[in-house]
Amino acid sequence: MENKESVSVKAVIFDLDGTLIDSKEDLADATNRTLAEEGFPVWPVSQYGLFLGRGLRNLVWNALPEDRRDDATVERCRDKILADYGRNYLVKTTMYPGVADLLDALAARHVRLCVLSNKPDSVTKKIIAELFAPWKFDCVLGAGVSVPESWHPSFAGGPEAFGMAHASGSEVSPSGSVSGGGSGLSASAEAALSKSLASSERPAGGFRFLAMKPEPEAVFYICEQLGLEPAEVVYIGDSDVDMLTAANAGLRSIGVSWGFRGREELQASGAWRIADRAMEIAGILGLE
Repeated sequence: MENKESVSVKAVIFDLDGTLIDSKEDLADATNRTLAEEGFPVWPVSQYGLFLGRGLRNLVWNALPEDRRDDATVERCRDKILADYGRNYLVKTTMYPGVADLLDALAARHVRLCVLSNKPDSVTKKIIAELFAPWKFDCVLGAGVSVPESWHPSFAGGPEAFGMAHASGSEVSPSGSVSGGGSGLSASAEAALSKSLASSERPAGGFRFLAMKPEPEAVFYICEQLGLEPAEVVYIGDSDVDMLTAANAGLRSIGVSWGFRGREELQASGAWRIADRAMEIAGILGLE
């Protein structure tokens, strides 16, 4: 296999919230409206940077008072927030400065554009279609995408095959913390994924949901859709979950310091490179 450093970049996979868009206020507003309606304390917008990035259920779990995190309350509030956010997802949300120029530079060099988000797939696709209409995205995935039960990624070997010594499987607990696990999808990760979706959202018989970040399965799915090897793709995100996702899939990762988490978290979670401005990514990829 070619050395990862020598492989040309043919596609990038972007995280969405905190990477391409600043959606913190809209997500905070939808959550705070639900919390207030339920009679719970609300949070300042600044606190939501710590809550976001690991799916809607984990956002709800973190936002609720510790003594009200039972499954029934979490699911009820999740459904209310999802309905509210589904009506108000572009009220205050904006593209980060420089992102448009970066997308232009990538498109001009024929680098294919993709998005992988842990937010629900329908909202993820709507945001890309409405806010990013000038650019062509080859694949956009959010949580809740179903595949045949028999589908498995065709890429052989684990992360070590791509030289990612720090990569290991991981799973996200209800509190949002990341812990080590095996190289495949664990039972607890599958259970967490199922809980992240509303009870009415279940795949049809013979299908299952793609495992989402930090599991590598959705990244492999995107690579197969593009007809590319993971070593030809770079992952770009703003959190430890994003860096772990890239490591688990054997992708080079670029952390963006302008997002919800910051440079220290990106460094600690093994980012290959860190960008402080959007157009720095073009230079990192050798496109300038």
